[in-house]
Amino acid sequence: MVSAAYEDFGLTPVEAASFAKPVAVLRDGGFLDTVVEDRTGVFFDEAEADAVAEALRRVTATRWDDATLRAHAASYDETAFASRLHAEVDVPPAMIKRS
Repeated sequence: MVSAAYEDFGLTPVEAASFAKPVAVLRDGGFLDTVVEDRTGVFFDEAEADAVAEALRRVTATRWDDATLRAHAASYDETAFASRLHAEVDVPPAMIKRS
């Protein structure tokens, strides 16, 4: 997956990782939160053809670990998200009503 666009959350790299696919993304926005450089993908600093091409060369030249990619994606699943949220706001999970 390649993205040279700004994304608030950075969901597309998480989706790619769930399929054990690394990414090449713009070093900006939500990608800074959801991509771990050289573990789940690579960054490029400007949305210019040469920078994107170099990032793609790095992605294709790197041997990526499928389990690492999938584990990273799993860290964003509903259960993990709820646990982090509860830890931040200090609300016991039993007090949250699920629909």
